[in-house]
Amino acid sequence: MLEAFQIFLTMIGLILVVFVPIIISSNREHARNLKQPKIERNAKIIDKRVDWVENSSTKKYFITCQFEGSDRKEVRVQENEYGILIVGDEVKVITQGTSEKVERITNNMR
Repeated sequence: MLEAFQIFLTMIGLILVVFVPIIISSNREHARNLKQPKIERNAKIIDKRVDWVENSSTKKYFITCQFEGSDRKEVRVQENEYGILIVGDEVKVITQGTSEKVERITNNMR
């Protein structure tokens, strides 16, 4: 019984040693990003792609944006955003530190 309890405590300790630094690091990066200025640029989507991790069900979704002056950048998006965006859409790419967000620009037709 005592041996099983020691194994349990060891497992809890290992989990804490692995996950607590990951959580702290993630929070630090988020805090650094919030201190950075927001940069908003309008772009047009010129391509989309899905990156499938081999031997896994993990997928990463990307869109390629072309900005004024012919600058291009590939931006990672969430699956639900990927499904809504199409090639040719006008988007606003918001960058803040290492964080990037894409907002679709809609024209209100009346």
